[in-house]
Amino acid sequence: MTCNNLSFVICHLSFVICHLSFVICHLLFVICHVVMGNW
Repeated sequence: MTCNNLSFVICHLSFVICHLSFVICHLLFVICHVVMGNW
């Protein structure tokens, strides 16, 4: 694996983790909204 290839993989993983964090955050917001709506 070349240095350039490795940095690309790390960058891609960072993007995926960031995207997953955003999705989880969005899901939590939706769940919170549903719970508040049920009150």
